[in-house]
Amino acid sequence: MTFSETWAYGDKDDLGSVKFKFNKITNGFSDNHYELKRNSIYKSEWAKKVSAWRNGRIYN
Repeated sequence: MTFSETWAYGDKDDLGSVKFKFNKITNGFSDNHYELKRNSIYKSEWAKKVSAWRNGRIYN
């Protein structure tokens, strides 16, 4: 069984609210470790932004 948790920002039934889903994963240091579930269509954009941040730049 996979455990998950969903965080919502905004009103529950508002279509404009933002929701984040976290899946519980196995971790040798904690029994309460969750990982954000990311949509794969944003993978390349996410990688560009993280690379820029790591190099002290803001990516627009």
